[in-house]
Amino acid sequence: MPTNVSGRSPHCSEKKNGRQLAASGLCLLVRIGIRLGKKVITFTYFSSENRMSEKSAEPLCLLFRERAWYVCVFDREKKRETTLRASRILHLKVTDDTFNRVMQSDPMAPPDYARSYEMQRVVLRVKAEYAFRIFDEFPARDVHPQPDGTFLIDEAMPVNEWLTGYLLSFADGLDVVQPESLRRILKEKIARMQKKYDRELSDS
Repeated sequence: MPTNVSGRSPHCSEKKNGRQLAASGLCLLVRIGIRLGKKVITFTYFSSENRMSEKSAEPLCLLFRERAWYVCVFDREKKRETTLRASRILHLKVTDDTFNRVMQSDPMAPPDYARSYEMQRVVLRVKAEYAFRIFDEFPARDVHPQPDGTFLIDEAMPVNEWLTGYLLSFADGLDVVQPESLRRILKEKIARMQKKYDRELSDS
């Protein structure tokens, strides 16, 4: 559904979350860019691939989704709408340049990762004690309870640096069933982590 940010939208939220935005002033600056004459903003952005880039964008909406703030913008370099995680935005400035654009896409729609990443079928086995995270973070249709109390998750996912970090956040509560390539990546990361901490402990 198209969203006009000049008025109220059921998709866009500007509720305050002090821990995430108020301290940095980002929420206020984006609001200035959206509300007071629709000002173009510039900033530094760190992507989930750990890449830093300088951006010039037209802010269209502030959005709170999945326990985090996002900024919906029109990226002037890529010439398309995109949604960026607010916590990865640094050095944000409001310029004197103005724009008249309104949002054309629904910012609450699930991200279409297939447009940016190669998707692979990923099967995970998760321990019962992590059920609260499973139902918070995965669609119910992809979660399959097992007789032993574990859960199988079968879903197409973008296999990238963000995903491996996310899976490691389950510690020993998660096992990658497939693909084998993802199992190897996690095994190598865990081995490097163990080597790092073994070295630090031996030096202490």
